[in-house]
Amino acid sequence: MAGGPPGSSGNHPLKNIAIGVATTVLASSIVYFLGFHGDHADTEEVRVRKEATVEAWSSLMFYEKQFGEAGTRMVCKGDTTGMADDVLNEYDKIIKNISNIEKVDHVDNRLLSLIDRRLATLSDKRKATSDYYRNVEALGSGTTEDPKVMAEYQKFISKINTLDTQDTSFINGVSTELNKKYSVKFNLPGPFIVTPEILYGDWTVDRNKFLNLKKDNTFSFEMESKNYPGKWTLDYLTIHFNFDDGSSIDYTINSGNPGFMLANDTNGNPHFLCR
Repeated sequence: MAGGPPGSSGNHPLKNIAIGVATTVLASSIVYFLGFHGDHADTEEVRVRKEATVEAWSSLMFYEKQFGEAGTRMVCKGDTTGMADDVLNEYDKIIKNISNIEKVDHVDNRLLSLIDRRLATLSDKRKATSDYYRNVEALGSGTTEDPKVMAEYQKFISKINTLDTQDTSFINGVSTELNKKYSVKFNLPGPFIVTPEILYGDWTVDRNKFLNLKKDNTFSFEMESKNYPGKWTLDYLTIHFNFDDGSSIDYTINSGNPGFMLANDTNGNPHFLCR
């Protein structure tokens, strides 16, 4: 592609792959609390257990939220030097924090079982992340153009995706039982829906390029002090960039939120977009 953004040239694999790790941080909350409700004449024992379970769930969601926010700060504003250690440290923090919930008295066993599953999943994700960094460092390659680096990346992403979905059935079962007992609702979060309105405006790409997506479906892409204009369209999760020089590239969004997105380009290379 003559005038568009590069697929991977010059990118250090540990920098962009850490973005994939941080994205799993952003999407790590498998369950989402909508609200405890109901005004029943509970027995004292049930009331105490319900209150403890409410508090435990609130703590779990708070730690998940902090975990995600740390990932966004790390990716979009932090120093990429030592990012591998920073990501692993964030895993250590949330694992420790969630472990403390198990020490609270009177929490329903079903929620404790869910927390056990969450801790196991986070530990497995931490190990997969650590293994990835170690394997890539052993390759001694400096760019994602190395097919061995990309193979390690794809293996890592596949492992993380599996871990992110393996507990869904169990969580659904636990939430159903808790709802019956306490008139409580636990719902899975809705997907991140990409719309043109979310995309309009300025983004940094990989922290060193600048993208402006305009409402008239034109865009400007600035890289190394040069501007590459063109037109863009959105097809579900894929942004099609058609440059004025006749070249083109696609960015397919994997996950994110209105202020951060991880995308793979046409060549499979990861890119991260920040507000």
